[in-house]
Amino acid sequence: MIFRAFGLVFFLLIHMMSKALVAHLLGVEYDNKVLMDRYPTKVLRMKKSLDNSVKKALKMVFKEDSAEGRKALRHFVKEVNILSKLNHPHIVIVDSVATLPKFNCILMPYYDGGNLTQILPYLNWHVSDHYLVQLCSALTYLRWKNIVHRDVKTDNVLLNTNHHIVLADFGLSDVLPPGQSMIKHIKGTIYYMAPEQSNSVPYDGFKSDMFALGVILWCMIMRMDVILFKPEQPLVEIVKSTTSLSPIDSNILCGLLEMNPDERWSITTLVNSLSGFPRFATKVQPFKERGLL
Repeated sequence: MIFRAFGLVFFLLIHMMSKALVAHLLGVEYDNKVLMDRYPTKVLRMKKSLDNSVKKALKMVFKEDSAEGRKALRHFVKEVNILSKLNHPHIVIVDSVATLPKFNCILMPYYDGGNLTQILPYLNWHVSDHYLVQLCSALTYLRWKNIVHRDVKTDNVLLNTNHHIVLADFGLSDVLPPGQSMIKHIKGTIYYMAPEQSNSVPYDGFKSDMFALGVILWCMIMRMDVILFKPEQPLVEIVKSTTSLSPIDSNILCGLLEMNPDERWSITTLVNSLSGFPRFATKVQPFKERGLL
């Protein structure tokens, strides 16, 4: 029996079963494509057994008695617990969860557009604006839920061919007590991490996520992967010296990439600013009407 991973999270304890049998119990079959293979984590594309046109993604986290294996298990448990509490059109959902003696797995929708990193070279400003508003909706919802993502980056933005995006990978995320925003420890991906993370003092986790959103926006506007670009100076300084940017884009990027977290834009400031720009206003308004911003 498989328990749905909504509300409280239930783990299905299955012993002495092969991966093929687990896939059968989940109602899916392997679709001959490995989406990600970074041991101890592997993601496979699956297809529904009763309707092969319906694709799914199976995220497998192998159990290993090592520091890396134990860390992967912690991330798995945290991700499942957090996602079980969320319900938003721009945040990835979990269909089912299972745990076996050798690995744990999560069955999720398959996003046929890949991730944002893969399509950066092909973006135009209209699509980038649309993606930014969707990400604002997702981060607004997380702020309402007091959840800091801590690994916002283009690799973790999944999309389908209709330009619908979702924020994924909550293994590093933290749920904070009501009214609290300060967090500790260095987490995330290089070049997306806010500068204050290098200090050995608590910092505002939500403002850290906003910095990462600024990096994503820079990647979309410049149509390049910041990790491949390897900036040698703060991105905000690069923005200020980039004459090809529109005044609107430069203003938004400077607000998000501000080095001082106290002066960096919050998600509320960003949404209010976007609403004041005619270029974004028509994209923001439908989200506000649906209660998504």
